[in-house]
Amino acid sequence: MGEGMMKKSCHLWVGMLIAVFSSTLCAWDLPEALLQKEKNAVLDKEKILNDAPFVLHHGIVGFRQFLGKDYYDQIAEYLRREGYEVYETHISPFGTIDFRGQQLQKQLLDVLTLSGKPFVHLIAHSMGGLDARWIAAAPENKGVIQSVTTIGTPHYGTPLAAPALKVSRLLNVFFKSAISVLVFLPQGSKNILETMIESLEQVLPQYMKTVFNKLILDVEGVRYLSWGGMVERPIGSCLKRKRSLLFAATDMYLDRLGLQNDGVVPYESTKWGVVGAPLWADHLELVGQHWLALPLSLQHFSPQQFYLELAQSLAQVST
Repeated sequence: MGEGMMKKSCHLWVGMLIAVFSSTLCAWDLPEALLQKEKNAVLDKEKILNDAPFVLHHGIVGFRQFLGKDYYDQIAEYLRREGYEVYETHISPFGTIDFRGQQLQKQLLDVLTLSGKPFVHLIAHSMGGLDARWIAAAPENKGVIQSVTTIGTPHYGTPLAAPALKVSRLLNVFFKSAISVLVFLPQGSKNILETMIESLEQVLPQYMKTVFNKLILDVEGVRYLSWGGMVERPIGSCLKRKRSLLFAATDMYLDRLGLQNDGVVPYESTKWGVVGAPLWADHLELVGQHWLALPLSLQHFSPQQFYLELAQSLAQVST
């Protein structure tokens, strides 16, 4: 793919990230009342099937609701109807892993208080998986986190971060003041692009390899599981069928590098701990969101079935 096309794609994605960020700006922290409501949603069942609650944690550009869709679209509600105790986090859409991890830590404590349980299972998507590994490694959480399941997480970074970073830095130079005023950030706060740049810098392959993965080590006693998606797969002996129009440009960019991917993260980068079979889904379909997906693709991956089977598996190993 030509450099011009890649730049246009990066401009489009940065614009979309800003739009989602702006729409959720005032809802970074998950209110206790909302957590309580989620708890009540599972208490209608006479028997909760999981001893340790499931905490669904979002990735970069995480939102509570956007255009009528939850981040884990229809997944948490489905699992609750099936008898599982499930909570959803909502932290800053952008920022460094330790910044987001500190916010996740606070909500983890809220979940422990509301559930009355001493431990949880963390299930995280995209960059959220790095947040989950960060808090699992924190000494204060020893014995609290039974498992960390990451889905579409760039454990070894993504090459897409570099071009996106260039675009973000360029836009930040020209529009820094205007954007800060536009979204009414408090004095001294970072603007959208600055926090986005922090996130992108930490999913660069070099950063993940030389810094994060050397500092944040797996913890004994915590189960680590991972799944990754692919936007195309072999049909017969050689043909491939594209899955998503939304990720067509980014998939082509990564494909030129020889990387099977979900439109954002190379499949090989998603592997951590016990690795599950590849999922034929794009980066957003992994959490139940179907944006511009090709009609034929929807029949090959059922998010609700995937998360139900994951819940059943995790519940069996809860203590």
